[in-house]
Amino acid sequence: MLTELQVKNAKPEDKIYRLKDEAGLYLEIRTTGKKVWRMRYWIAGRERILTFGDYPLFSLKEARDRRDIARRIIADGGDPADKWAEERAAVKAAEQKESFEAVALEWLAMKRSEKLSEQYKDRTEWRLRKYILPVLGKIPFAEVTAIDVLNMSKGLEALGLLDTEGRMVNICSQIFRYGIIWQKRVDDPTYSLRGALATPARKHFASIKDKEVLGEFYYGIESYKGSPIMKAALRFLVLNFQRPKEIRLAEWSEFDFSTNLWRIAAEKMKMKRDHVVPLGSYSLALLKALRPQTGSGRYVFPSPRSYTGSRPMCNTALNVAMRIMGYEQTDVSAHGFRHTASTMLNESGLWSPDAIERQLAHVDGNKVRETYNAAEYLEERKRMKQWWEDFVIGEAEAARKRAEKKRKEG
Repeated sequence: MLTELQVKNAKPEDKIYRLKDEAGLYLEIRTTGKKVWRMRYWIAGRERILTFGDYPLFSLKEARDRRDIARRIIADGGDPADKWAEERAAVKAAEQKESFEAVALEWLAMKRSEKLSEQYKDRTEWRLRKYILPVLGKIPFAEVTAIDVLNMSKGLEALGLLDTEGRMVNICSQIFRYGIIWQKRVDDPTYSLRGALATPARKHFASIKDKEVLGEFYYGIESYKGSPIMKAALRFLVLNFQRPKEIRLAEWSEFDFSTNLWRIAAEKMKMKRDHVVPLGSYSLALLKALRPQTGSGRYVFPSPRSYTGSRPMCNTALNVAMRIMGYEQTDVSAHGFRHTASTMLNESGLWSPDAIERQLAHVDGNKVRETYNAAEYLEERKRMKQWWEDFVIGEAEAARKRAEKKRKEG
């Protein structure tokens, strides 16, 4: 029977030799100095050799424990070599099953390579790691069920994150469809969840609905205590009613003053389509006055912390400015001017709904019709845009006169 000291002190010789323990266990010392635990046993009269592992990775005690397990398998009529080979194959097969996390990160790498905004990519990765992977990440990708996804989404629902819930299920659906393409699974289980998720109440951006209030807002910009650049940005927002992101990321290189058009590249647009905005006389005058201040930089409305104009204003700047002006979040929002303009342009009865929709960059699902409309309505949109700017300035002038009259009467 071996001792730990004998095992430790065993030295290599010119040929392989063995140090026997008991019940078939022995230590094989090879000429290279490597020491291997092995066991000799018989099944149906045939000699078999079982290898347990190397010393000192496995101690004498651990080798004996493995020998005793093997003896119990033999006593039960089995062959430990076959049984352990089956177990190793099962472990290997399990390891080869790709987890949901592995496939999700492949999908994320693909999204990172696409022409999408960095903000969108970062937000998608954050949501994936924050909400989805902690629940689904370790499950084999091919075995994720609709119930697994539902459990993830219901956890968000319990927190009141109904908007987030829908977005997370949509991300999961994209990952499953990616997996289908690469033959990692055969179905998208999120399809069976339709109707099973809570529907969030639709939120509308606060907007001005009265033309007098619109005039008061535009007139009130003059009293704003912030920078002249922010004043110009607020005015430009009202006059052009594009999305706040498109306003704050506007670059001087996008403006063609020979045709009086603002050309916004597809990657900046929500629908990823190039967009053209006609500029009325008041917008052109605003840009002309602003150019000496920011024209040497990249952005028309740069961050106040960017002396070179290489960084745009932050995404909350316009709404913060409105709060400083005294307007509450429930009164007006930067995005709400799109609704204001849409409503008042339609109510005027002067312009075709299609021209208004094109001005708002709402995309027609029919690509052929969309291309035709883009050309057909540009001239109407130019006239409509000048009308809108005249309308806003007229209401602002009326608001100024009302304010002056009130001051005189007061």
